[in-house]
Amino acid sequence: MLYISKGILNKKRDNGSIDVVRCGKKYNLCASDAQIWLAGRHALTRSAIIPVPLQLLGLLTWTDECDHVVSRYSLLAECAICCYNPARSDVHLSDPAVMVLEWLHKAPLHLTAEELVRISELGLLPERDLLARQALIEAIYTNDTIEDHALRIQMQYSPALIQTVSAIEELLQKEYIFMI
Repeated sequence: MLYISKGILNKKRDNGSIDVVRCGKKYNLCASDAQIWLAGRHALTRSAIIPVPLQLLGLLTWTDECDHVVSRYSLLAECAICCYNPARSDVHLSDPAVMVLEWLHKAPLHLTAEELVRISELGLLPERDLLARQALIEAIYTNDTIEDHALRIQMQYSPALIQTVSAIEELLQKEYIFMI
């Protein structure tokens, strides 16, 4: 199983328990659940068990699939990507990760994994003309991709998929972003 944790760490306690906040709601996790959640906080994580209680709370999403790029993409697509504030500049990032982070900070809407893949596929830069909400939506979506999940499905086959998924994972691992 491969999973990723959702939410943001609010408080760590000496007894190993933690508080996690997701969508304005605070959850107190016991030490064993905290360990599972923390392991998936900054990386897509493999596990032999399915942490059902955390999934039911909406604090993680998982797949039975292996560590294939499409499986990793599918997990990321199930999450909203959020940036930590303030943005850090002390860690070196690859060029694709820098571009994804710039889009996440400058975009007039919360971008999804599939939208980031599409932006990369099209070679779009976060320039003034695309930083208006409507202009960005029109650049990303076409008549073929506007239907529910059509863009998500099409981006599984994008030549930009591997690079973009790797960039998102890099930002996650280097603690620039978190998932909700």
